[in-house]
Amino acid sequence: MRIPLAVIPGNHDAPAPLRAAFPDLPYAATTALNLILPVGSLDIMLIDSSVPDEPYGLLDAQTLSWLDGALEASPIRPALLFLHHPPFLTGIWHMDQQNLRNPGDLEAIVRRHKRARLIAAGHVHRATLTTFAGIAATTCPAPSHAVALNLDRLLPPAFTIEPPGFHLHCWLPGAGFGTLVTHFVPIGTVDGPHPFFSADDTLP
Repeated sequence: MRIPLAVIPGNHDAPAPLRAAFPDLPYAATTALNLILPVGSLDIMLIDSSVPDEPYGLLDAQTLSWLDGALEASPIRPALLFLHHPPFLTGIWHMDQQNLRNPGDLEAIVRRHKRARLIAAGHVHRATLTTFAGIAATTCPAPSHAVALNLDRLLPPAFTIEPPGFHLHCWLPGAGFGTLVTHFVPIGTVDGPHPFFSADDTLP
């Protein structure tokens, strides 16, 4: 891809190989692969929640200190926070056993810094939307298999094949910290009419 690319580890990744694979990314000088990227008038903060050889997530003391300091450094710039493990429950019981283990530590930091406008996670392989620490929080859809939408503990954990997709987070400047809108974008083509402009159409 020709667009800028930034990477944070998931539960199947390890810090050393990931650092070696992406040597140009300015990760924080800690064991965890934390990263802050200024993009125009906002900051993208990538937070390493991985735990070696474990499916669940945890923010270690260094990461929490780094995040607190990074948010405090530029109090007027909106910030979007990305990590792999969701800090909230999804209702899919077997995934909720392996989410972020110390969400209260993250919540305390987010509530201290009003410029944090979004927490976006993955791990669940499904799109979800909720609030956490008073701001919007999501998990993104998967480009491959999905975790089955199973809200009943009587059924075993399962994967399923669903249309793949991704989230596009659109930040619009404005009063305060601006406005953030998240779009779900399916991957691939589907049958049916496609949008087009005729010669008589006028763009606004």
